This record gives sequence, C-alpha cells and structure tokens, in this order.
Amino acid sequence: MAHLLRRSALATLPTALILALPPTAPARADEAAILQLEQQMRAMEARHQAEMARLEAEIAALRAGKAQSAPQPAAAAPAPAPTAPTLVESPTHQFGIASPDGQTSIALIARLHFDAGDYLHVTPTGGARGAGPGSLNSGVNARRARLGLGGTFEGDWAYRLIYEFGGSSDSLTPGAAGADASGVENAYITYNGFNRPERALPLAVDFGYMDVPWTLDEATSSNDIMFLERSSAQVVASEFGGGDDRSALELRSNSDRRWSGLALTGPTSGAPHTGANIGSTALLGRTAYQLWDGRQGSLHLGLNLGHMFNSRVNSTTTGSGGISTTAALPALALADRPELRLDPTTLLDSGNIPFRAGSVGGVEAATAQGGLFAQGELYHYTVDQLARGTNPADGAINLAAPQLAFNGGYLEASYSIGGTRHYIPATGAYSGVIPDHPFALKTGGWGAWELAARYSEINLNDHFTPGTAPHLSGGVNGGLQQGLDLGLNWYANANIRFMLDYIHTEVSDLYKTTGNGSAPTTPAGATIDAVALRSQFAF
Repeated sequence: MAHLLRRSALATLPTALILALPPTAPARADEAAILQLEQQMRAMEARHQAEMARLEAEIAALRAGKAQSAPQPAAAAPAPAPTAPTLVESPTHQFGIASPDGQTSIALIARLHFDAGDYLHVTPTGGARGAGPGSLNSGVNARRARLGLGGTFEGDWAYRLIYEFGGSSDSLTPGAAGADASGVENAYITYNGFNRPERALPLAVDFGYMDVPWTLDEATSSNDIMFLERSSAQVVASEFGGGDDRSALELRSNSDRRWSGLALTGPTSGAPHTGANIGSTALLGRTAYQLWDGRQGSLHLGLNLGHMFNSRVNSTTTGSGGISTTAALPALALADRPELRLDPTTLLDSGNIPFRAGSVGGVEAATAQGGLFAQGELYHYTVDQLARGTNPADGAINLAAPQLAFNGGYLEASYSIGGTRHYIPATGAYSGVIPDHPFALKTGGWGAWELAARYSEINLNDHFTPGTAPHLSGGVNGGLQQGLDLGLNWYANANIRFMLDYIHTEVSDLYKTTGNGSAPTTPAGATIDAVALRSQFAF
C-alpha cells in the first residue's frame, strides 16, 4: 500500500508543477525565472516526501494494532520578526535605513543643478541704475549643490538637515553680491501626530529653517520647476517673508484635493542678529483646491496672502533743516536678477525703501490635460513707507511717504511627450514630468521631452514723476521688467534631467537721476538675451 501511495503522490507531482507555472509563461524565460521554478519544484518535493512519511507512519501504526492515529505534525512556528535595520528605497531611488517596524529612519538626500550659459546680447539703453550693466559675465555655476539627511523618529516625528554647497555666486563670502549668508538650507523638525485621515482636520507642524511652500511656484520643488529660475514676480513676492532657508513655524493640512498652510516666519539662516540688525517677521497663508482631479486632467485654484510686520534694519540717512544725521531705520529691498543666476548683477531693484510694513496677495491657477500643462500667478505688493527715511531713487530725505503699490505675475505652459506632470497633495503643487519609459538603450526607452514657454512681468515703479525729485513725491523707481523664456527639457528618468533655456529680458527704469535730490530726466534700462543649460540629478 505504501508503494501505491508513493506512486500516486509522484504521479500527481508533474500536474501540480504545471498548475504552479504562470498560465502565459514566456517561451524564453530568463535565468532568474528558471531558478525560481526550480526552487518551487524542490519545495513541492519536500512537502510530498513529508506527506508520504506521515502516511507510512499511520499505516505502520494500524498494522501494529494501535487504534489511535499517528499524531499530526506540529504547525511550523512563525518566523521571528526581524531585529536589524533594513535598507529601504523610495520610488525616486532615495536610499536609507529603517528600523524593523519602519517607524524610525534616516535617508541620504542630494541634488545638483549645474548651469552653464552665455549672455548673448546685453544692450544698455541709457544705462541701468545710471551706468548700465555693461557686459554680464557668462560662465558656469553650481546653482544648487545640496547634501543632507532626512527621516523619521517613532513614526510621528520627521526631520531634515540639508547644507547648500553651491550658490548663485559660487561663494559664501559675506557681502559678495548674490552670496548666501549661510550654507544651512533646511534644518527643521515636523510633528505628524495630528496628521491622521480619521481626524476632521489632519494637521502637521513644521519648525526650523525651511523652504516655505508659499505660492504655487515655491511649493513646486526646484527639481520640478519648468525653467531654470522661477519668475521674478514670484521671487519678489517671496521677499515679503517667504522663500528658501527661512526660519518658520508652520501649520499645514491637506487632503487629496485640498491644501492649506499658515506660517509665522523670521529671518533667513545666517542673517545678523546683533548691532543695528533685527529679524524680519511675517505671517504667510496659502490655500489651494483641486476643483477637478481625474485621470485625464485637473484644474487647480489657490489664494496667497502675506504681511510683513518688520524687516532687517539697514543704515540710512535722515535729518531736517539741511542737517543730516546717520540713524538705523528699517528698510525693505525688492530686487531680482534677470531670471538667470550666472551673473549676480541686479537690474530690477527698488533700493532700500524706508519701511513700516508691507503686504502681498496673490492668486494661483493650474491645469493639466494629458501632455498639456499650464500654470500662472498674479501678485499685488504694497509697502507702507516710513516717513523721514532716505528715498532710494535719489538719496535724499523723503518729504512725502505715500503707500507704494506694485504688480507682477507670470504665465507658463508646456507640452510633454513620453510623460506627464502629476498633482502632489502633500505640497499642493505639481511634480515634474515623470517618464513613462526611462531612457535605457537596452530597453529602447527614451525618457520624456517637454517644450515650455513663459511670459513674466513685474513693475516696481510707483509715485515716480519725471522731472520731479523722488524725495518730493515719495516715489520709487525700481524698474519694469518683462521676460520671455523658452525651454526644452529632457527627463532621462526620475532622477536625471537636462534643461535648455533661452531667456529674453527687458528692464526699463522710467528715468535715472544725476545726483542727490536731483530730478530724473534721462531714460534708463537694458535688454538681455541669454542661453543656458542645466544638468541635474536629485534623490
């Protein structure tokens, strides 16, 4: 009988193996698949042998006249839980180490944005800020070169510490134009204990130095923005207490379609805290909603509001009756380079406006339809001037201090082939183009391509009257900047991107002054054409 059972078990083995095979196994299986099938065959043979041994034991017991059946083998003990940390990998190939339960982790974070470009054409038309830019310096720049760590503690706590080794002037020299004051980019802690879907209002708390996700363009990672630089209109909006490496206490909440955040912000990392300098303080709020979010497309709307209570104090001159004295008065400077960071020369520049308070409001919109994507933002900036401060346009003491009002905005659109942008609920913004088939010669994938265009404009002129000295009107002549950018981006995979931008920028000051307290009479401005290439990796 044992012999018959053995034959029966062996006879069923081929059938079981056939059933274990995939129903549409490829004719040319690779070595890994073959090895897996062989392991399955050996496992099945072991199970059949164990079953036959049990049956033979029962038969032997019956023949010996024992009434009871042979005891059943004990169930296999569950495998012990792992006790050592494990290596983990994110969908974007960010590697780290996590505890066995996944509640505590540490991961390596890095990005490099290496730019090379040429200012093809620079034409002063009467000179920007009096003398004109002359020639801007072409060359290369490690726009961003960041390395850091991020992770979690006990599930509810998260942290991030990132140092910036690059910069728009490749320098950390204090006082150098465009230099970073500190290399600390991110150094903050997040508490996620309140951020639970079952709560009526899931809430996360961030505090430390961070990139405050205020405005749609700032909430979009620099790894994913459509052009090498964000628009000047957005950069100026961030100067009201937002932007990168900003100290902040932030409350934020999001669902699959809604994002809301409120941040109390202070000075940026490295800003002086002694002497005649005090920290800036601002309150920023943003809310956004996906009115439509489907497989084929989406529609996004949002609102941004910010108020700066004070700003870093700058030395300025004040006085009366022709007697001037030097005093420390708060001032706010609104400025940006022509949407390229190879040369640190600033052309759009309000100068140090005597400052009591300032506000900015903005609206944001975005839509995606297959490979088509577009987004835009409009901003309105106001500055309450401080009376008796030095007027930045002519260097004399303001005899009038009206509220200044400026405007700016941008509209950008792209068409991608081989991938699309996706909405990210955690940031209330969109990702970069994610290739459907990453570039690889062995598989024939070619990544994704994106053709992009943007128009941007910002006007930092207000209460400025030709033929009247600015200190008599309280006017500011920061300039009108209009820009047209064209871009071609290649996404080799989720971590590698190459960007080619053509930048055309026109900056015009209404008039320039010829001396302290003099009336402006001469037009001023500059026209710039440039081309730049970025090589980027990030994880």
